[in-house]
Amino acid sequence: MKAKVSVGFLMALAILLVASGQAFGFTGGLDPTDFFYTGYDLVVNRILNGPIGFIAGVAVIVWGATMIPRGQYLPAVGTLLAGGAILKADDIVNTMGMII
Repeated sequence: MKAKVSVGFLMALAILLVASGQAFGFTGGLDPTDFFYTGYDLVVNRILNGPIGFIAGVAVIVWGATMIPRGQYLPAVGTLLAGGAILKADDIVNTMGMII
C-alpha cells in the first residue's frame, strides 16, 4: 500500500512540475501611480519598515527566546523565524514572486 501512495505522490509532483506556470518577480516598491500604492505604502513602508514593525519583530524574537529555557523548542524555532521574518519583511516583499 505504501508503494502505491509514494508512486501516486511522485506522479502528482511530476504533473505539477510540468504544468507550472511562469513566475514573475516583484522587483521593488510600487510606483505612486500604480493601483493600491496607498495600501502598500501604509503596510510595508510605514508599519513594517517603521518603528511598529521593529518593535514587533524584536518582541517576537524575545518571546521565542524565553521559550527555549522552558523546553518548548519547536514553538521557539517557529517564533524566532517569525520574528526574523517581521524584521526582514521589506526584503521578503521585494523578493517574493507571483504566479499568474
